[in-house]
Amino acid sequence: MKPWHQIDGYCFRWPKLSSDVAKQRVETMIEHMIEMTPTERVEYLDKWIPALRDPKAAAKAGISAFDQHLVITALTTWREDNRERIAA
Repeated sequence: MKPWHQIDGYCFRWPKLSSDVAKQRVETMIEHMIEMTPTERVEYLDKWIPALRDPKAAAKAGISAFDQHLVITALTTWREDNRERIAA
């Protein structure tokens, strides 16, 4: 898989996650979004970010609250970057 900063010019380096489960889930999500347009990414992230905020689901999956926070923050940043790209 490409380094995160090579996916597109508006992406950033992904934070280091301690959970292998979190890493795998995020990689799968990002791989799915690589070929999407900025508009499609925003729509996809608008759908999934609220679901990712569920602390019970994260704990059940073995994802720490810290990793959950890093993932949500990074995906929210990417969503906002793509919104800016759409508006430009």
